[in-house]
Amino acid sequence: MNGLYHTSEYIEFTKEYLDALQSTIATYGLPWTAGETPFYGGYLRTELGFLGIRSAVDERRLKHLQSSLNSRQYETNIKSFYSAVPARVDWRKHALQNNHDEHNWVTPVKFQGVCASCVAFAVIATMEASVRIHAQTPYDADPTAFPLLSEGQLFFDGAEKACWLGWHRSEALRYTNQIGIIPSDLYPYEAYNQSFPFDRNNLPNLTVVKQWHRINSIVCMKEWLGTRGPVYAELSCFGDFLLYREGVYSHVLRDDFDEDSIPHAVCVIGYDDEKKVVRVYENGTIKTYSGAWLCKNSFGPQWGEDGYCWIGYSECGINSDMWGIERFEMINGVSG
Repeated sequence: MNGLYHTSEYIEFTKEYLDALQSTIATYGLPWTAGETPFYGGYLRTELGFLGIRSAVDERRLKHLQSSLNSRQYETNIKSFYSAVPARVDWRKHALQNNHDEHNWVTPVKFQGVCASCVAFAVIATMEASVRIHAQTPYDADPTAFPLLSEGQLFFDGAEKACWLGWHRSEALRYTNQIGIIPSDLYPYEAYNQSFPFDRNNLPNLTVVKQWHRINSIVCMKEWLGTRGPVYAELSCFGDFLLYREGVYSHVLRDDFDEDSIPHAVCVIGYDDEKKVVRVYENGTIKTYSGAWLCKNSFGPQWGEDGYCWIGYSECGINSDMWGIERFEMINGVSG
């Protein structure tokens, strides 16, 4: 499908694209701003799934992988939810239930580069924060207590050199469950296809997830985020999202930006029920509602709000389902 600033294969982030996007945002009073990001001045090849989730899926294979995961549906008591979960959560300044001191449990934002590895980055971001919460050791209190984990291992060993193809969530979650992840300083990430030089049967300092949980309702997602920690999520990414600078994002559904979406993965670290969201439909109809997810992205700290973004509830399919970590088998080589 073609729009004013792109073809079926490319989205070009030119000055004209940015000017038109900023004008549309201002015209409709959207509560977010666009600007120059690491993507500005470049282009996106939409047919390659650059951001990182494979769109062509063998359903039977995925069904088998799904059943092999040590996971279950997470359920909650809706009546107790409203009294137990606050109106806003941000794990960069959050207090555990048994401690009133607020801390940052989230590790630094990273950059996936020109490689379709977002699944690995979102999974690792979820694991790193969950390790801290499990051990009750916030990142701001002791950044070196636990190592950062290797996106390079997860992606290049698990997905087998798929920089131009992306990866499936089910395979990534299974890898963390069956193989585990070594520290990133043992195998640093580089944004090009690499060979993994380690023996899978003799990996050092492993962090292994014991159990992932699928969460598929907003109520349960907020309950999990409010009490347990960040989660893995996926969304449909459009060109305007790549030029996001701040505010609460919603896709501009206008002819000039009528682009094909690309699947993308992020780590959701919080939410705010009072954030204003404005949705503009193709016919120009405007609807306003409240509530947004706070996401840690993998576009580096020069994108968005220091690498983070707010995206409205239900925007771009972000809350179709999310995945959280219940417990670990092993953390940095020590039984969890």
